[in-house]
Amino acid sequence: MPVPHWLLRVLGFKVAIPPALVRIGHVLASAVFIAAGFGLYAFIAETDTLVCDRGTGLCTLTQAKLTGTTMRQFSVGALTGAEIGFRPRATPSSLRMRSQASRSVVLLSRDEKIFLASYDTSFYEDQMKQQIEDVRRFVSTPSQGALRIRQESRMVAAAVGGIVSLFGVAMLIFALRGK
Repeated sequence: MPVPHWLLRVLGFKVAIPPALVRIGHVLASAVFIAAGFGLYAFIAETDTLVCDRGTGLCTLTQAKLTGTTMRQFSVGALTGAEIGFRPRATPSSLRMRSQASRSVVLLSRDEKIFLASYDTSFYEDQMKQQIEDVRRFVSTPSQGALRIRQESRMVAAAVGGIVSLFGVAMLIFALRGK
């Protein structure tokens, strides 16, 4: 039975790995990073649009991701306000600290809390505060006929996915230009 190469190296024997095999490994690793970057974008990117119309008495929330679009409607009267909250995670809370949770504009209604697109950065804090103020103004001003809020996480998703993909592209360039 042949002895594995890694064991020979641990024991001090020199094992030559063919350069073509090393290059193939680097190319495959870079492909994984490039694909992971695009996957992160698809997983993170979300556009939420809330349209409330007092004329129809309905609020419509459209949440669009690359994987599909969902729409939900609720009455204008059910909307009671908004706040900045932390979007619930599927992972146990012991694995993530509260400060690392995704911040989101939370629409408050009589029946439930409705989370808009979340951000893992405070870069959008002013935008979220403005959206909360818009919702509060709409709720407290019956003469305001309509409310429209659009919240996107595509830029954050593009930055995160782009960094990972660019790392993969750099790996690919170095793997292919090797001797």
